[in-house]
Amino acid sequence: MGLGNRSTPEFRRETVRLTLTSGRTRKEVAEGLGIGPSSLTRWIGQYRGEEAMGILEGSQQILERFKYLLTARNRLDEAVNAHKRNSDS
Repeated sequence: MGLGNRSTPEFRRETVRLTLTSGRTRKEVAEGLGIGPSSLTRWIGQYRGEEAMGILEGSQQILERFKYLLTARNRLDEAVNAHKRNSDS
């Protein structure tokens, strides 16, 4: 039986969440929802790929923030050292 409009991204995400948290097998979930096990397996793979991309994007943002803070720290250190050199003269 085809899903028609039921196969929305929200439906797929919720189905994946249910599969990963319910303790039921993929086959049980697929049969219960009237979808093919191969579709469910594909959705889980896509979900994990999206999840991984989200983690990578978050890591990239953290790295950019770290670089910014490191640059600011280096500039501050340079300013303090310049001030010390000028004070010692």
